[in-house]
Amino acid sequence: MFHGEEREAAVERMNKEYKQMERHQKNVIRSSEHLYRERDRLKKSVFTMWDLINSFREKPTELNVTLKKVKIEYDRYEDLISEAEVQADELEKVYGGAVSAVAIGGGVAALGPSVAMSIATTFGTASTGTAISALSGVAARNAALAWLGGGTLAAGGGGTALGSTILGLAGPVGWGIAAAGIVGGSLMANGKNKKAIAQANEATKKIEAQSKILEGTAEEIRILRRQTSKFTSEMNSARLRVERFNRNFNELSETEQDRIVAIVNNVFSAAKMLNKTVGQK
Repeated sequence: MFHGEEREAAVERMNKEYKQMERHQKNVIRSSEHLYRERDRLKKSVFTMWDLINSFREKPTELNVTLKKVKIEYDRYEDLISEAEVQADELEKVYGGAVSAVAIGGGVAALGPSVAMSIATTFGTASTGTAISALSGVAARNAALAWLGGGTLAAGGGGTALGSTILGLAGPVGWGIAAAGIVGGSLMANGKNKKAIAQANEATKKIEAQSKILEGTAEEIRILRRQTSKFTSEMNSARLRVERFNRNFNELSETEQDRIVAIVNNVFSAAKMLNKTVGQK
């Protein structure tokens, strides 16, 4: 057949790029899990510092105001986790022990509830407005993807497009999976190599673009994790210093008071880091 070797080369390029995209996808999920665990450590450290400094008597008003801001950020993250737990539970009801979001072109992505939690807290999540378990079919799938993408577009989230990008399930990648079947099946049988080559090349370009998004996303998550880990270490070191201070703020030396103020400001920055999501400046 004419262009047979070209077709095989085009399909090979497409499959190679798809495998690369899958590696980036796994890196995103793995990095999200690592970030989630590091955030859990930071969350505990932030609360410990908030509780410790809150125990000081005769604190200035400005310090109390900052401590309230710390608690607001802390509670905001706790609310995010609570919402994520509810939605992950909804996903489990719909899809069973392995949260299988959707299957397209023969490709299936399975996520356990803990992984879904990690992704949701990494990218930020919002209520879908309707219990996922109350939906079925395409509606349930779209609700799950929208949630994993940070909520529906109407709610200001990334919607199903971002959720799909994270999971590599739909859009260009889904089309690419389907194209693999077409190129290897009916078109090859009918000898329509030129059309098969064009479709494979188009799929390769789209998969490549998706792959770059995932690669950049995984790196951003790793940066967030490093920043989070740094804050955790700082909180633990600060705790050891503050525990030795007199619990009456007015009885501290000026140097010690300045140190407390600086530490509280750092605790506030750490609390805000808990809520920093991918793509957020």
